[in-house]
Amino acid sequence: MIDRNDLILLDTNVILYLLRGKAAGRWITETYELGARVERPLVSVVSVGEILAIAERQGYGTDKRESLRKLLDELVVVEVKWPIAKEYARLQALLQGRGTPIGENDTWIAATAVATSSVLLTSDRRHFEKIPPGLVNIEIFDRPEPL
Repeated sequence: MIDRNDLILLDTNVILYLLRGKAAGRWITETYELGARVERPLVSVVSVGEILAIAERQGYGTDKRESLRKLLDELVVVEVKWPIAKEYARLQALLQGRGTPIGENDTWIAATAVATSSVLLTSDRRHFEKIPPGLVNIEIFDRPEPL
């Protein structure tokens, strides 16, 4: 479990759970005390791009886009800067060298967690479990039901 004082980086799937406002999002908010943390949760600009692309593909209406904007305004958006690029290069080279690459965007998100000394909160086992323990501080939770 993530300590209340730890800095959290929310993965794209977590943002989507929160945006839907259903039981899964409420479970995440309560379990990880998102509203009571010492520091506001972080989100990578890469995740913001992924979510905006989803909004375009799925034709989010005005109300849902406004809800998304408000949710993102509650978070600290982390831009890609030199320390993140260095971590990205290190992680990508390591994972490719091991024959276990993950998606490019997930590599950027993991690099953001390392560079910001935050805990990456995700339910994406398929990709993030490929990262060897100790390289990235990751909390992978099982998807709460119902969605």
